[in-house]
Amino acid sequence: MPKVFSTARVVRGAQLKYWNDLHSGLLTPLEIKPFDRSTFEATSSFEQLGPLRLVRTRSAPAVVEHRARHVALTKERRFRILLPTHGRIRVQHVGREALLQEGDFVMLDDSAPYRIAFRERNQALCVAVSPTMLRTYLPTPANLCGLPMAAGNPMNGIVGAMLRGLWAQIERGLPAEQGATLAKTLLQSIAAAYAIEHSVEVERPVVTAARYAEIKNYIEMHLRSPDLGPTPIANALGLSRRYIRLLFAANDDSVTAYIRRRRLEECAFELSQPLWRGRSITATAADWGFRSMAHFARSFKNQYGTTPTAYRRARLRPART
Repeated sequence: MPKVFSTARVVRGAQLKYWNDLHSGLLTPLEIKPFDRSTFEATSSFEQLGPLRLVRTRSAPAVVEHRARHVALTKERRFRILLPTHGRIRVQHVGREALLQEGDFVMLDDSAPYRIAFRERNQALCVAVSPTMLRTYLPTPANLCGLPMAAGNPMNGIVGAMLRGLWAQIERGLPAEQGATLAKTLLQSIAAAYAIEHSVEVERPVVTAARYAEIKNYIEMHLRSPDLGPTPIANALGLSRRYIRLLFAANDDSVTAYIRRRRLEECAFELSQPLWRGRSITATAADWGFRSMAHFARSFKNQYGTTPTAYRRARLRPART
C-alpha cells in the first residue's frame, strides 16, 4: 500500500515549508508556490513499482518550480512521466511549453529546470525512472522532454489507462514480486507511444541528440546570465561554435534566437502571474539577462505583439462576472 503524506497533519503556518521539504527530499529539490497560501492543502501518495517510483498528488492551485539552483542540488537524476488525472496543468521545460488536459502526459528531466503551473485543483500521477533504466527503452530520452503526448492518440491513451489502472491496483494491494514485470510493461508502452508520435526524435543519432540536449540544458541552467551566448557555451562544453550553430540550424533555429526566445518566455510568465504582481518589469527583465530595457521592450513586442506593460495589464485584469 502507498505511503500517504498530507498538509492536513501539519499545523497551519508550517504547511508550506513541510510540503516543500517533503517533496524535495522524496522526489527532487523544488519549490511549490501556492496561489493562496492561506487555503493551500495537498496530499501525496508514494509507492515503489520495481525500479520505478509512482506518486499521486492532489493539490490546491500552485506553481511548482525546479530551477537552476534546484538542479545543482539534485543528487540522483531521474526522468519523470507526468499525467494529470483531474484538472489542467501547464508545463515549461527545455524551451518547450505544453498545456496538458486530463489524460495527456509529458516527460521531464531533473537535470534541467522546469515549471509546472495549475490554476485549478489538480490531481496527477508521476512515474520516476533512472536514466539508465529508461535508455534501455528510449536511447535519447532527453530530446523527448517537454513534448506533449495527447490522450486522444491511441497509444498515448493506452499509456494513460495503464498508469491509472496500475495506481488503482496499488491502492487495492499489489504483490511486490509483480512490480518489476509491470514496470517493464509500462516502460515498453511509453517507449512505443514516443516512437509512434515522435519517430524523428527517437531515431535521431544518439551522439547528436545527446549533444543537442546537453547544450539546451546548459542554456537553461545559465539563462539568467547576461553573458550567455555561443562563445561561452562552446568554451564551457568543449565544442566549436560552428558545431553548435549546425546543431541548431538542423532544427531551424539559432543559439542566439533560442536564448532570446527563452528569456522572453520566462519574463512573459512572470508578468502574467499574480505571484509576481509587485515586481517591476525592469527587475524582471534584468533578472532574465536583459541588460537594456529598450532592447527588452522591443524584443518583447516583436514576440508577443504588445508591450510588456500592456501584456501584464491584460493578464492580471480581474475576470468579468
